[in-house]
Amino acid sequence: MFKYFWKTYLWGTFILIICGIPGDELDRFKIVIIPYLDKMVHLVLYFIFATFLFSGFTHYYASHHKKARTFIYGSAIALGYGILIELLQFSVFSHRSFEILDIASNIIGIVAALASYPAIHRLTEETL
Repeated sequence: MFKYFWKTYLWGTFILIICGIPGDELDRFKIVIIPYLDKMVHLVLYFIFATFLFSGFTHYYASHHKKARTFIYGSAIALGYGILIELLQFSVFSHRSFEILDIASNIIGIVAALASYPAIHRLTEETL
């Protein structure tokens, strides 16, 4: 099973590390102020995360009649992970907070991955 999801594990670890960086540390890296940049980052992070999940489940099931499971499981895991990260930001990570808009951005990224995955899968069938 690991061979189908290794990219997902790596990307999930990256998300955990990035979201665990204290907020005051992130302020040092601001070069230009872009409104809602953090929400755009969430969208991209979860678009990629969901795409890796869909790819892993596609290869794990390797059967077209289980396509619905691919998207249901992948979306549920991505959403659950996003909520877990927000809860960790609220309760564990310093100078971080729980934000509903972050979860909304995660959901938009997941939905965008759902909408674009069939095309991505066709283009990258062997490489993703």
